[in-house]
Amino acid sequence: MSQPSVPQGSGSSGDGGLVWAILTMTAGLGLGVCALCVLGYGGLGAVMVDQAQDDPWVVWSIVVGLIVLLVALAIFVAGVVLMVRRRG
Repeated sequence: MSQPSVPQGSGSSGDGGLVWAILTMTAGLGLGVCALCVLGYGGLGAVMVDQAQDDPWVVWSIVVGLIVLLVALAIFVAGVVLMVRRRG
């Protein structure tokens, strides 16, 4: 039995969507790692400082880390959605 032939132009436009999905997921993962590092920094400061709520670098490290983590999660989910749409 012969394999169905693939049209000549189908590979170039479809690969762009796959590349964007992979880049988006990679960016989300990289940003997530950075966010976890900032959260760890703030958490370590909260453990080391007796009055953590009075120390702005501790509080803002945790707040910024959580915000960046949520943004990273949204970017990663967008990459997964692009990947699923590419496959489906």
